[in-house]
Amino acid sequence: MSPTVVDAVSHLRSSAASNSAAGVQEDFEAIGRMIAYGEGLGGAVSFDNLDLRERGVSISGEDTTIYNPGLITMTDQEKDYLISALHSVPATMSLPPPSSAALSQLLFVLDPLRTYELASYLSRLPAVSAGAYLAGVAVMVAKRELFPGAYVGLVAGAFVVPAVVAVLKNGL
Repeated sequence: MSPTVVDAVSHLRSSAASNSAAGVQEDFEAIGRMIAYGEGLGGAVSFDNLDLRERGVSISGEDTTIYNPGLITMTDQEKDYLISALHSVPATMSLPPPSSAALSQLLFVLDPLRTYELASYLSRLPAVSAGAYLAGVAVMVAKRELFPGAYVGLVAGAFVVPAVVAVLKNGL
């Protein structure tokens, strides 16, 4: 793991522990520069002199590496380490609105699909869905006339209810 990432995370944690809003904001800005420019990650990466539209390359809205070239040089382990540290900040201190917005932006850039927040649900999903499937088969064998209602209930219990809880807990 890059010493720059480790230093940024340790500085962020110490700023949050000391309840320093200015220090946390500075740390967010340093992490933002790391993501945007690759600052401290083995050299700066940029696409300044390259116009991909002239070459006929279309860029999808999800391809954030074009807009944040530092993400190219960061390993998944470094991204996970940053995401974990960023999620721990609001639990440590109350953030003012600018810092809260910066935190949201950093988390969106590093984890646009919010897989960190959904990890606990996704880790249990195979067992829950297998249990729901077996319960559905048991109902179908034992009481075939109850199967349509049981199926709807099992799908809601295994997939819809946990998804709604995750959205209510973490927001959209």
